[in-house]
Amino acid sequence: MTHIFGDFKDCPPNTQEYFMFGFSPHSKISFKELWETNGLLADFFTNYLTIFYRDRDTQALKEDVSFIANELLENARKFNDQTAKDPIKVQFQLYNDRLILCVMNSVPTKNVDGFQSFLPELLRSNPHELFRRQIEQGKKAGSTKASKLGLQTIIKDYEEATLGWKFDKVKQSPEKIVVTTMVQLAIG
Repeated sequence: MTHIFGDFKDCPPNTQEYFMFGFSPHSKISFKELWETNGLLADFFTNYLTIFYRDRDTQALKEDVSFIANELLENARKFNDQTAKDPIKVQFQLYNDRLILCVMNSVPTKNVDGFQSFLPELLRSNPHELFRRQIEQGKKAGSTKASKLGLQTIIKDYEEATLGWKFDKVKQSPEKIVVTTMVQLAIG
């Protein structure tokens, strides 16, 4: 069973320029050490992509893509289903007018309903107001572990970006769900 939220299109067939990689979140390296590699991966890709967009403001593009890619990688690592033993997959599609970033990871089935119920609010709310409310709720709860502030920051700060999600049940027993988060970033 598949559920779609937001502006999601199945990751298109590879364009002339694309970049894909996958990695195992289940290594003997500590979560903290793996966490610190998110920024390295995001920076590596942004440095690579500027080769294809030399006629653009590459510094601003690098900063935007680095932030967005880092947020998606952090979410994939933080909310990955550790029992599934599946790799996290990242795909970047490069077009003249846009960049599409897709991150796929397994999610614990117990977290799916809460995440899916939040997405319509995220997509229809005033991003600045929702951001303020989430910060206040995090302060009251004393935690920002599942604050969803990264996704909200992308929506709030990057008007040229659209977000979408696809939830796929890929296995019945035990149940396994894969979420694909897609950000389409218009490039001017």
